[in-house]
Amino acid sequence: MKKFLLLSVIVFACASGTTTMPDATDVTAGRDAIADTKTAETTTDTVTDQGNQAVCPGDDPSFVQTNGGCIQGYLEKDIRIFKGIPYAEPPVGDLRWRAPQQKKAWKVVLDAKRFSPTCIQFMDGLSVGLNKGTGSEDCLYLNVWTPVTRSDTPLPVMFFIHGGSDAFGSASEPVYDGSRLAKKGVVVVTINYRLGLLGFMGDTAFNAEDTYGVSGNYGMLDILAALKWVNANIANFNGDPKKITIFGESAGAIDTCLLMFSPLAKGLFNNVILESGSCLFTKDTQTTSNAVGKRVEKMLNCDGTPDVAACLRSKSTDELVQAGGSIYKNELLGLYPHVDGYFLTESPVEALANGHVPAVPIIAGTNRDEGTAFTGGMKLDTQTDYEAMMSQYGLFLGLSKDDLIAHYPVAKYKNFRDAFNHFVTDATFVCPTRKLLRAMNSRGATVYQYEFTYEYPGSTLGVTHGAELFYVFGSYIQPAIQDVIDVSDTFIAYWTNFAAASDPNGSGLTKWLKYDKTANPYLIIDKAVSTGQDFRADECDFLDTGRGY
Repeated sequence: MKKFLLLSVIVFACASGTTTMPDATDVTAGRDAIADTKTAETTTDTVTDQGNQAVCPGDDPSFVQTNGGCIQGYLEKDIRIFKGIPYAEPPVGDLRWRAPQQKKAWKVVLDAKRFSPTCIQFMDGLSVGLNKGTGSEDCLYLNVWTPVTRSDTPLPVMFFIHGGSDAFGSASEPVYDGSRLAKKGVVVVTINYRLGLLGFMGDTAFNAEDTYGVSGNYGMLDILAALKWVNANIANFNGDPKKITIFGESAGAIDTCLLMFSPLAKGLFNNVILESGSCLFTKDTQTTSNAVGKRVEKMLNCDGTPDVAACLRSKSTDELVQAGGSIYKNELLGLYPHVDGYFLTESPVEALANGHVPAVPIIAGTNRDEGTAFTGGMKLDTQTDYEAMMSQYGLFLGLSKDDLIAHYPVAKYKNFRDAFNHFVTDATFVCPTRKLLRAMNSRGATVYQYEFTYEYPGSTLGVTHGAELFYVFGSYIQPAIQDVIDVSDTFIAYWTNFAAASDPNGSGLTKWLKYDKTANPYLIIDKAVSTGQDFRADECDFLDTGRGY
């Protein structure tokens, strides 16, 4: 079996679920298209230029002053929306494969009514081997949704990081529309960050140029730059820089998790929400990342040239996407965040072992059928098929095939595929999440765990990877059935309560108990919310004995 098949479940579990959900219709695309053609009433003739920066007019709520200059968004009912705000200089030309640079001030009002281009996409869902990259390298922009009515007290901020294996996806996907969350009294921010080879490839030639002698974590440095921009500017959007919750799904959850362990992110946020992702798989090093760069050098005929960095920067994005496809198909590691001694000084697993555990309040959880998003193309029809798959994954986890099958006996499940889906869900999502939460709880962090179990009517994949996104953002299919509306209201209430008070509980909600290792309580989010204990305890106790995480 090719390494990519193993990767598709264990590492590409960071893929965004929006491409696999049966109800993942671009239901808000029309609304965005309409919004992008709007032009709020402008008063640009009253905008002045003080020094090198455009200054906004007085009371028009469609204008906001930032540290780079004035921007103009638009109003949609009771929400102010600002799209395509630059938080760094475009990472093009000589800035390709460099840390993000602060955006220079602009002298005219910046039109913030349209999303920016996506960053260059290195995959189409979990499909690799693309011949042409879509998107743009000029992509370091963010979007803000905030209530029109300015409250006396600044509002909590929710900063979202999208998923997609750190290789595809963008903040402009319709599912991430922040309007409905903002209506509940928060400021929502979504961001783009560099992906694939452009975001996560290291090389010794880049190390030699860098002040800190590192390379490859450019996507993570982008996220940090956006987070710093929010800290500096969000008060002008009526947001509270002292109440910033970072949240992400899949790869976005992994990236969110890594921010907890990065010394560079200290003090930039207050709460964390991880949806279907834990960073305990992050074990790559600078050496691993550099090795990918060396292979790409050879693919692009840059190895041995007088200036390797300049040669790589001269290549087209299509050439990079094609090289990236080869890496993703044949390699297990290398194009993901890594321990470089700067962004990360130790792996999360090492941090846990050394007692360097963040104490930030955290919500983390998983969906009932995460594995179904990744196993559809696998042959799992017979006992032989099942044993072969368990043997392959056992090698990765350091567990024997026989032990895996004993803990996931087919007789306990509907069929071979169902048994394997449960195993993938546990090994990739549930159990790494539990291990992280237990470690954080033992160090005094306030921890909440959940499982999402509501199955959308007609779904062929169950409650699969990414299913919760439509409910968290309220971007479900319209007209929606009442159950869907109710489940979405539940998610939004818990998430926004947590952003406001580091506690998800509130009036009318089922009590969500704090996690502790003794009782292992967790919340079950469904049509009727309930609580449970010892979630997948036997399976996780067993999988924890392996070496996968």
